[in-house]
Order: sequence, then C-alpha cells, then structure tokens
Amino acid sequence: MKSLVLTIALLSVGAFAVQAEVIATAPTDAVARGEYLAVSVAQCIQCHSPHDRDGNLLRDQLFTGQAMPFTSPYPDGPRWAPRAPAIKRLPGWSTEEFVNILTTGKRLNGRRPESPMPQFRMSTQDAEAIAAYLKSL
Repeated sequence: MKSLVLTIALLSVGAFAVQAEVIATAPTDAVARGEYLAVSVAQCIQCHSPHDRDGNLLRDQLFTGQAMPFTSPYPDGPRWAPRAPAIKRLPGWSTEEFVNILTTGKRLNGRRPESPMPQFRMSTQDAEAIAAYLKSL
C-alpha cells in the first residue's frame, strides 16, 4: 500500500513538473503571443492576407486584406463580406474597437462583422495580444 501511495505521489510531482515546463515555454511576450494566436490559432492570416495562384501566402503582404478567397456555401444564407479588410497596424481601428470584436463578436455599435468572420469570444488578454502583434507590423 505504501508503495502505491509513493508511486502516485511521484507521478503527481512528475506531472506537475511537465505542466510547469509547458507553461514556462509558452510565449509570454504580448507581441509573440499575438503572432501565435493570429497565425496558428485564430487563423486571421488566412482571410486577411493575399495568396498566390497556388494558395501560398504572399509573405510580403501579410494582413493587408484581400478579396474573399471563397464564396458562401449557403446560397440563401447571410451575405458574406466581399473583402477581408487590412488589419496590419489596425488602420482605422482603435485597440478598444478591435478587442471588442474579438471578445464579444460585435462592433462597439452592436453590429457583428459580416460572415465569414467568426464571432470570437476570446479573452481580453488574447485579443489585446493580437492587437499588439498587428500594431507591431
């Protein structure tokens, strides 16, 4: 019985150490975290950046906006935006407005962006990190 308790205790300590290591390696800088979220998690880069004919991102034009690369699969559904706007440096946006869209899914005036923009419900910290990253470009 004592060996079982000792084994469980050692496994718990080991699991805590692994969790602490993962937390320690996660980006803590707001700009780095924002880049990770905008590129790899929320995928903002896919709609808000132009692509070449083969579908590759045009790396020198990231987040500069583009015509929507696809049409709505719902012919009788809601209207889709014809363009994804430029968000590099957040032109025409205050940080407050941008963070509000990412945390509530709506503009400050209560309207939601046109589809296919997801109605995100990000944490304020994550939304502010994305704003910091986009402003840094």
